[in-house]
Amino acid sequence: MAVVGFGLLSHVPTIMLPEEVRRELNEGEEISLVPGLRRLRGEVLDELEPETFVIFDTHWFSTVEHLLTAQDRRHGRYTSDELPRGMHGLPYDYPGDPELARAAEAAAGRAGQPAHASSDPHLPVHSPPINLLHYLVRTPEARAADEARIEWMQAGDHRRIIEEMDDYARFAPEGRFGHYLMAVAAAGGADCTARGRMFSEYENAVGTGQVHVWFDRSAAGWTG
Repeated sequence: MAVVGFGLLSHVPTIMLPEEVRRELNEGEEISLVPGLRRLRGEVLDELEPETFVIFDTHWFSTVEHLLTAQDRRHGRYTSDELPRGMHGLPYDYPGDPELARAAEAAAGRAGQPAHASSDPHLPVHSPPINLLHYLVRTPEARAADEARIEWMQAGDHRRIIEEMDDYARFAPEGRFGHYLMAVAAAGGADCTARGRMFSEYENAVGTGQVHVWFDRSAAGWTG
């Protein structure tokens, strides 16, 4: 299986609200995150036709190990326990990849990282919501730190992002920025110089910075 691209994508719950509600909350304007996702689908994914999506969900913290969903299929209706007003009765139906989940579990074991591939049909389905960060006041310094990382992504300077993670950690990036770190590791880590393409503006949503940035495998500098 080859990695054809990876993205740092916003999953803020407001993208699931009806358009008229989104506009009402945003002074009559559409937030750029929604058309950004549509552009990503049309300009990137429809062309690449990837067979599998691997989603690193940093909101789904477990007690002792990484969890990997290993069901053949997940389907039903989802109501958010945090934002039921905007996300309720949402139908979902998508195939899984048990073989990939078990392979990832084995690879994690070889690396000494506890992981479990669960095929339990009752394993909860989660929307990656904003939780504790909803209650923090984001500072100008935190925004500046976010914007600096976005510039480095656009320049393909992944080495600098990785080397300055200790400094970035002062601003409590969502999920300790683990989603980005795991994805860029598959593209060569610090040696990767693939330039990021912006598919939205940097926006504030429920107190945190949100953005869509995509990195193509075909771009120069992909070493993974």
